[in-house]
Amino acid sequence: MHYRPMKSITNKIKAVAHEVLKRHLSKKLIGQVGVVTQRVQPGVIGEMRLTKAIAGKDRWVIESQQQSRMGRLVKVIEVRGSTLVVERFNG
Repeated sequence: MHYRPMKSITNKIKAVAHEVLKRHLSKKLIGQVGVVTQRVQPGVIGEMRLTKAIAGKDRWVIESQQQSRMGRLVKVIEVRGSTLVVERFNG
């Protein structure tokens, strides 16, 4: 059966496309500022709302090494899967 090599190539193309999209999304998200909508603290995930929707979403799951209460401005510094890593924004 010659279908297996084609399936393997298709899977590789999908994996590369997924990685490219992930990197592109990360570039758009890093540096974005939003408001904490569910308190976050080290070891406990929270939620934020971006001032501008990215990829059709304005609410994202967040984690941080700092405690931030609801209403606090935070800035995205890293993307880990579908979770955004944030720090307090003082600008």
